[in-house]
Amino acid sequence: MSRTTIAIHTDTRDRIKTAAEGASKTIDAFLQSLLDEHEQARFWGSFADLTPQSYAAAVCGGGDQLDEGYAIEDQTLGEEA
Repeated sequence: MSRTTIAIHTDTRDRIKTAAEGASKTIDAFLQSLLDEHEQARFWGSFADLTPQSYAAAVCGGGDQLDEGYAIEDQTLGEEA
């Protein structure tokens, strides 16, 4: 695994080190977990404004027809009978 050095303020480094120690992690593991949390929050945040109407508009916008009669009961689980 390669390593690099980044330039940050000393007080920022101290905050990261303290937080990492509090989480019983190395600084690298702590920063990776922060990045993971940030990426997950961005992903789930992208659904914040999603409504059935906006979903239908997005699906139909590509020329596809929306199957409004589809229900969860139509979903097959496992092997088809």
